Amino acid sequence: DYLIGDKQIVHRKEVDNLDKNVSKTVELSFSSKRKLSNIIFNIYYPKATDKNYYHYTTISALRNILKGYLKLNSLISVENYEEFKTFYEEHNILGYFTNKDYDGTLMKTSLMRETYYFCMASKEGLDKESETSLWSSFADKGSGVRIEFEILSKHPDFRKIFYREKKINKLDLVINRLNNICKNLYERELYIAGISKIGSFYLPGSYKIENEVRFVLKRHTDEYKFDFVDTNGHILLPFKSKYAQFKIKKIKIGENCNDEQRKEIINMLKENNYSEDIIE
Repeated sequence: DYLIGDKQIVHRKEVDNLDKNVSKTVELSFSSKRKLSNIIFNIYYPKATDKNYYHYTTISALRNILKGYLKLNSLISVENYEEFKTFYEEHNILGYFTNKDYDGTLMKTSLMRETYYFCMASKEGLDKESETSLWSSFADKGSGVRIEFEILSKHPDFRKIFYREKKINKLDLVINRLNNICKNLYERELYIAGISKIGSFYLPGSYKIENEVRFVLKRHTDEYKFDFVDTNGHILLPFKSKYAQFKIKKIKIGENCNDEQRKEIINMLKENNYSEDIIE
């Protein structure tokens, strides 16, 4: 329980050694603070600790971002891109795909709807091929922008993506190895606190070129309060919040933007009190 359990306060009455008629209540705290879960999370998904990150997006999305809010979409919006299910299938955690929530919705669907994310790319190790792919996939094939954010955050769910490459045997994955040990030695299943969000950071190796980090906010977690209202599958996170502080440092205009689009971006900057000097 020291490694696996959640915090638990146990009240126990003890009799005073000097006066047998006097009893006192003693609090015993058995707390793991999710030590095993934290270790596993940090093995799979190291925390994003760099200062600056890139976000590739369209001009229309930039218009909203310049107003000081980030749009976090729910995972359900990318359900067809092997999101979420990859981790659970490769770790034989399949209940989410058959069990239903209280309202009859599949647990997988409920969890994906309740998990919101904002994608960025780590600058470290981002080569030319990766950049080209990101411009093409997320920035309107080079007719969008690349925003460089400076981020100050201690949020527990701001982490790098784990890309499971084919050369890695899934039996060698940490959780699978631990589970096999538990079964062989103790005839027990291993359950990990926070398992319902761990799939948010786990993708097939074919996506590795994106060099992705994610800022995730999940409803119904006991690690932080979720103070947002869902609007058609997304929430808005202010640049300054109790979760993090985001600041736009630079904006690079895509090489396929025409003169009209460039003028549009410059006007958007002026409307939101940004200097043109922010353009690379």
